[in-house]
Amino acid sequence: PTTLPSPTTMTAQHTTLSRRSTCCRRGGLKCSKRLTHGASSWEHFAVDGKHYLALANFRDDGTFNVQSVINMLRQSRFEVLQEVGTHGARKWKHFVVDDNHYLSVANFFNDVTTDVQSAIYVLRQGRFERLQEVDTHGAKDWGTLWSTTP
Repeated sequence: PTTLPSPTTMTAQHTTLSRRSTCCRRGGLKCSKRLTHGASSWEHFAVDGKHYLALANFRDDGTFNVQSVINMLRQSRFEVLQEVGTHGARKWKHFVVDDNHYLSVANFFNDVTTDVQSAIYVLRQGRFERLQEVDTHGAKDWGTLWSTTP
């Protein structure tokens, strides 16, 4: 089995994010060539032993309304699992509630305004489905806060 660096040690030196391709050079991993659009960040996470890499695409040459990409590791290679429409995406955040896996994306700008909806997705049957939209103003990140008391 391929050993991935922990999410905290995956840095730009391990992955090149550019308009041309995304390539992982650590631990013998290879990424399928895939256009990124001014990628601003990525989120690595694992679900049931499967590794994912969500890329937040910020913009391309003419627009902030671009597809961001969720990749899945298959045979030592990250391959596109699905594309998600985003608006100047700045950050993905993976979190778990009651054994359900979620991904949220912070959208920053839609070519007109920073008052845009960010989104939360839930993993169902191997795909991320849009669960909820959240009104945001120039969102750059997500945080989670949990209470142990009802």
